[in-house]
Amino acid sequence: MYTYKLTLLSPLFYRSRQDSGASGATVTDSWIGDLAICFAINKAIGITHIPFKYTSNKPEYEDIKDIPLITSIAVPYEEPKRTRLYDVATNFMSEGYPNMPAIENSARTSMKNWLKRQGIEPGTEYTFVIAVRDNYVPPEKFTIRLGNMQETLALCEKQPGNAKSLTVNLFTLKHVFGHELVKGLEFELLERPAQQYVLAHGVDATNWLSLVAPYM
Repeated sequence: MYTYKLTLLSPLFYRSRQDSGASGATVTDSWIGDLAICFAINKAIGITHIPFKYTSNKPEYEDIKDIPLITSIAVPYEEPKRTRLYDVATNFMSEGYPNMPAIENSARTSMKNWLKRQGIEPGTEYTFVIAVRDNYVPPEKFTIRLGNMQETLALCEKQPGNAKSLTVNLFTLKHVFGHELVKGLEFELLERPAQQYVLAHGVDATNWLSLVAPYM
C-alpha cells in the first residue's frame, strides 16, 4: 500500500452535491471519489485498455478490477477553500438548435435554466492510498484529470509512511468486490452523498486491505 498526496493545479468542479436555492445549485464536495481516481490514473498512465461502451443498465464499475490498483477516497488535509459562486445559464433553444415552430406557436422563447456552480480552489491538498496487485509499482509522481469534462489537472506525489485511518467507499466493496455484508468493518462516520458513493470515514487501513485482497 502506498500513500499519496494529491494537489489541485486548477479549480475542481464536480456536481457532487445539490444545494438549496430558488434556481438550484451544484456544489463540489470536499472529497474525491475512489472510482474517479482509479479511472483517472489508468487513463493518465495507460496501464490497462478499458474500451468505452454504452449500457442500458446503471454501471457497477466492475471494470475497476481490470486495473492493478485500487484507491481509497481522497480527503483534504484541512477544509478546502472554495471558488466564487458562478451562474450557469442554459437554453436549449439557442445553445442546441432553434426550434422556430415551437417559438412561433408559443410566441415566446424557452426559459433559461439558471444554475449556480461552486468548486474547490487550486492548491488544495488531499491524501489517499493506493493498494496494488500483480507486483505493480505506481510512479512516484504523475498528473491526472478530474472533474466535469476532465477539466481539472491534479498532481499526485508519493509520500513516506503508511496511513492508519482511511475514508473508503462501501459501494466499491459491495458492487466491485462482492461483499454483500461488510462484516467487522468499523468506522467513525457514514455518509451517503451519491448512489455510487457510500463513504465510511475512519476505517482501519488493515481492515480495508483485507476486503480488497488480492490488492495489498
